[in-house]
Amino acid sequence: MELHELVLEMKQLERRLTLYEEKYGILSQDFYDLLQTGRLARYDDFDETRTDFGR
Repeated sequence: MELHELVLEMKQLERRLTLYEEKYGILSQDFYDLLQTGRLARYDDFDETRTDFGR
């Protein structure tokens, strides 16, 4: 994969994240912080991908 392809994919990912942030009304960093500090505990039973965020 070439550099310009990576840049395009990063921009697409950034746009997808922005769409989710707008849809759910929370910034990705704020969501991540809440997740890591356990303030989303009521969702833990449904969370099968928590370890994905820790990488």
